[in-house]
Order: sequence, then structure tokens, then C-alpha cells
Amino acid sequence: MKILRIVSAGFEEGGVENGIVETNRILRQRGHQVRVLSSDMRPDREHFSDYEFPAIPEGGARKFFFTAFNLPAYRRLKQVLAEFQPDIVLIGTMQQATAAILFALRHRPTLLGVHGPEVFVRALLPWHLAPRDYRGEPYVLRHLTTRGWLHYAYFRWVCGAPYALGMRYVDRILCFSRYTCRLVESEGRVCEHVPNGVSLAVPTPVDQDARALLYAGRLQPYKGVHILVRAMALIVQVVPDAVLRVAGEGAYAPELQRLTVELGLDRNVEFLGHLSQDQLAEEYRRCAVFVLPSTWPETFGKVGVEAMSAGRPVIASDIGGVGDWLEDGVNGYLVPPGDVPAIADRALRLLTDPDLLSRMGDRAARVAQLFSMEAFATRLEQVMARCLEESSGRTPAWAADGRAGRD
Repeated sequence: MKILRIVSAGFEEGGVENGIVETNRILRQRGHQVRVLSSDMRPDREHFSDYEFPAIPEGGARKFFFTAFNLPAYRRLKQVLAEFQPDIVLIGTMQQATAAILFALRHRPTLLGVHGPEVFVRALLPWHLAPRDYRGEPYVLRHLTTRGWLHYAYFRWVCGAPYALGMRYVDRILCFSRYTCRLVESEGRVCEHVPNGVSLAVPTPVDQDARALLYAGRLQPYKGVHILVRAMALIVQVVPDAVLRVAGEGAYAPELQRLTVELGLDRNVEFLGHLSQDQLAEEYRRCAVFVLPSTWPETFGKVGVEAMSAGRPVIASDIGGVGDWLEDGVNGYLVPPGDVPAIADRALRLLTDPDLLSRMGDRAARVAQLFSMEAFATRLEQVMARCLEESSGRTPAWAADGRAGRD
């Protein structure tokens, strides 16, 4: 089968892109032809995409129009469709491509994934806005400033209008957690739950002297890293040699570094920058505990499952799709979003009790096996088979041998 995948970033920016690279490898091994169309943003990074379209301009009037409808992305997709002639299209993220591409897909079976705060899911729209658009608590609509309301109205209606028309060309919306399914269904759309997959690490015992906490992900306010840094100020009062290692990059990095110095934690907090998947796997092995302190509803939180696969318990905000894989007190701890003392308390429980740390790590590794990338690729094959069967009225030849029904 010929599969075209579309994503905003053509480099390994985070979990979405890492997942695309890994599932593409598996799908190709199974005999499928897979190509990727992405934006050309960040030319300084190595891209895995086969085709590219112009990214949205950084500023000016062109940004206003292109954020709502990226016409060059539409044109480039038309060229790719004519050249590659895919049987089916899988869309990962839409921010750069915008709803414009949907109008090129009216005659192609299309699956659209919900990986983050996309415009077409109204409940996630607040996270499109910057913290400065809010007074007081960010990402709560009643706290929007006047400028914030203008930005919200732009995304909701100016950017939302093309989606309202273009979504008719989407055959299925794919949701990777039960939480996201509920959001999409509450807005009157039919979705299909496809539990996410991760690249599993080899479980290793936790070093009994390990005192490192790890965060991995984008450095944005809604990821809650500032909350974790504040929790470290409490943790080091009990465990002075505790260390927080922060992997990732983003616009919020300078603010986090200032906070670290302000709290006197410059010896306890290390900023690692962007790491490759292999480097990140090594960090999972080095740490004692992984922390996912998000204040926004993670659609799945796959880095947490990756850490669990290495045998590390996870402390995560009880929000979004995290509950699909994290059971409080079993393979880690769920804490209220933004609760600094709760994060510090759970981290200290684990850092000061080697037996508890080991037991939870073992359970974490067992749970993570349910979310292998191979199982995820099989589930994608199953959905694609049904979609193609419905559009053509017959079962695709590649699915007829029963492979797409494997679990």
C-alpha cells in the first residue's frame, strides 16, 4: 500500500515525529511504501521528510493569512498526490499545513490524528494562545485579556472556518487516548481510538544511589517544567544531592533557566537541550524517576511510557490521556496539575525508599509492553484496511492475508 504522511515538523522535534519515523520503518518492513510531506521549518535540523512545503511566515500580514490557510501547502500537496499517487493519507499535525490541505484530499481516503491542541478540537484551542494572552491563570478562557480574546476569535472563527468546510473530506479522526476520544465525541464528531505506541527501551535496574529526576519534552509553559523546578527547591531540602535533568528545547527555556538561578538550584538542575532518541534512552537509564508535570491535557504523554519501558516509575499530572497508562501508586503517581508540594512529596517517597522505587519500576516496565510501536503499527494497518475497504468496497490485497488483524 502507498501511504502519504503529513506532519508540521519534518525533523524529530518530539514524540509525534519520533513515532512517525519508527512506524514508517515498521510499515516499510511490512511491504508498504511510505513517504512524508512536512513543512520546511528549521532547515538547521536534519529532516526525515521526502517532500516539503513552505512554513508559515514568522510575522507580518502574510502570517495572518497563511496561519488560516497555507495556500503553498495546498499546492505542494497537489503536486505530491499527482506524483506519488498514495492509496491513503495519514495526517499527523496540522499547524503548519492548516486546513488548506484538506481541500486537496477530497478524493483520497484520509485519516486525521489528534496529537495536540489543534484548531479543529475546540476544547484544546486555549493552548494555541500564549500565556501573555491571559491575566492570572493561563489557558483558562475566563482569564483572557482583550488581546487574548482577539487571538481566540481569530483561531476559532477565521482559522476554524476552513476546517468547518474541509473536515468533510476526512474519513476518520484518530484519537490516541480515551480522553481525546471523549473530547472529539463531545463536539459531535466520530473518532476511532488507536492506543498510542512508543519505542520500548530495555528495562534496567535502578541504581540504588540514583538521585536524578528527568523531564523530556518541549519547553513551553503548558508543559509545567517551572512547576517541577519549584518542586526541586523542596526536594533538595531533604535530598541535597538530588538532580533534575531537563531534556528538550523551546521558547520557554530562558525563563526556566532564570527561575533555576533565582531559586538557587543552578547546581541541581541541568538543561540538556535537544537529545536524539538514543541519547534520550540513555537518560531514561540514568534517572531514578521520570516526571511529566504538564498543566495542559496531554493527549497521551508517550515520553512517560518510554521512561516506564526502561523500568522507571513516573510522576505525572492527573490530566488528559495519562490515566491510560499510569495507575496511581502502582507504576508511579498521579498528582493534581500544578501541585508543587505533591510532586516533591511523591519524588521524595521514591528517592528515599529503594524497595518502593524498584517495585514500581518493575511494574512500569510490564505496563509499557502494552504500548509497543509494533502493536501500534498493526492497529494503524487495521484502521487503514477498514478505511480503504469502505472507500473501494473491497478488502485491500495487503490486508487479505490476515496481517492487519494481528494484535
